Amino acid sequence: MTSRITLSEVTRVQRLEPVTCRVRVVVDTDAANEIDDHFALAYAILSPERLAVEAVYAAPFQRPAPGAQDTDSLGSSVSPREGMAQSHADIMRVLEALDAQDLVGNVHLGAEEWLPDAETPIPNPAADDLIARTRQWHPDADSWGNQPSRHLIREIRDVNADAILNDFFAKLPTI
Repeated sequence: MTSRITLSEVTRVQRLEPVTCRVRVVVDTDAANEIDDHFALAYAILSPERLAVEAVYAAPFQRPAPGAQDTDSLGSSVSPREGMAQSHADIMRVLEALDAQDLVGNVHLGAEEWLPDAETPIPNPAADDLIARTRQWHPDADSWGNQPSRHLIREIRDVNADAILNDFFAKLPTI
């Protein structure tokens, strides 16, 4: 059974306010699955005035997706383990291209298989790192059980996509 946190209305509204300071983040990405993750990771790294990237997690993906009907257009077959390894390799290429070697030691492998059910965790370095960071950042995190990431989600509002993209491309090094 998953634990549930109850927030007062005042606390809930406070947590939904747009963030105005530099935010400490971890990036969880299946980078090899789609190109948008490369851009998101690069933007996060190239925006130190807004984001402090503290770790990057290589997430699994699978091709064809479990239960997919049309497998012809999906490319080669990839297991979750292979997808996670490919994502890790792509993350490392992005870090190298951006000369972000300070993050290399904080890139962690994710799970090599899908969760068998909602209650059985798959131990992996990324999850261990997230739990450790959560306990360090939030004194009450031990009461959250084994799923702290569910309690760290913030609503992002008032995003100006054009400004973000212009800012991103202005910071992108010529490769």
